[in-house]
Amino acid sequence: CTVTVDEAALQGMASCFIPLTSISVDNTPTKSEHFQQWATNKKSEPDTCRIELTVPMTRVPGPVTPDKPVQFAADGTFHVCGRPRDDKGTERLALTVTYIPKRGDDGPPALRIRAHLDHFDRERYGVSPRATAGWLARVEQLSDVVATEGVIDVSVVAVAKQ
Repeated sequence: CTVTVDEAALQGMASCFIPLTSISVDNTPTKSEHFQQWATNKKSEPDTCRIELTVPMTRVPGPVTPDKPVQFAADGTFHVCGRPRDDKGTERLALTVTYIPKRGDDGPPALRIRAHLDHFDRERYGVSPRATAGWLARVEQLSDVVATEGVIDVSVVAVAKQ
């Protein structure tokens, strides 16, 4: 992830991505594999795909002080294998930022940033058997192998560049 912070203005922005193959669906290999097939629509290899999140410059509602989480909401943009949401819209994220001061000689101070998204609708990103070629995808349309709606949690510890 890349996090940019303007401490004086109490605002920041972030851009993160993770490889599709690092995502586990319900800790079930079969569900995770199906999600990978649907995310790529079987048009590319899962290891070439990634999930991206971008949060534009957002104001934090107060100072971020040591070990006291600050909670707020912001809009973020997801891309799944390069595809945005069908309406090119944003998702509402619940964010928490915690300042972790330098502790002795254990390294520089850091920010712990957590983003939570309820109601992530995979269909809006073309992640479904309906958008995927092949006979298995046709059969998968008949049952709910992986729920259409889910939760995404992102947790990052940001350290200043030296």
